Amino acid sequence: MSVNDAHTAKRMIMKCVRANRLLPWICRRFDIPAPILLIRHPCAVIASQKNYNRAWKNTDRPGCPKYLDQYPAFQALLSEVEGDEELLAVLWALDQLSPLLQQVPHPWLVVTYEELVLQPEATLSRIFDKWGLDIDMGEALSRMQKPSSVVGKSGISGVNGWRRHLTGEQVSRILKTANAFGLTFYTDNDEADYDVLYGESLSGDIHKAGLG
Repeated sequence: MSVNDAHTAKRMIMKCVRANRLLPWICRRFDIPAPILLIRHPCAVIASQKNYNRAWKNTDRPGCPKYLDQYPAFQALLSEVEGDEELLAVLWALDQLSPLLQQVPHPWLVVTYEELVLQPEATLSRIFDKWGLDIDMGEALSRMQKPSSVVGKSGISGVNGWRRHLTGEQVSRILKTANAFGLTFYTDNDEADYDVLYGESLSGDIHKAGLG
């Protein structure tokens, strides 16, 4: 998109892969349509990161966000975790914790990558309804068929492509770490447990896990 296209556009959808942790603040600070919190299976995310040249090799231990001061169990995890897969799983967990610790209803909409792939029409309808937009569904679905340029380089396509890149032991370590942060809605199944992810008790369950 050119600068002129952006200037004259009626609407813009911005993708910011590092905005998750700021999402509660963004929604308090700005009057904008509901952001989409897009969550993907941690094994898929980590398989893609490990497959991306050497950018994610020898991952440094992540810093402890200030809001984790009230969660001693999470602080202990951050200080004790070892191994590339575990450290990347911690980063994935930290990206989800800030928004998912907030009680429902949220000013944003939670959507999983897997839902978009497996149930595109129903998922897009949910997004457009949230935004109050009347969009040509056929055109929207057609645009979804064009894959990201990253997929051809190092990304992990589909909902279970990560299974070809991770061993069973790696999967177990990733899920154990993610689950320790109270993020139990992903298992070794391809899709999330939506009853857990969209349930009203999720934030409370994460809170309890953090207290230990």
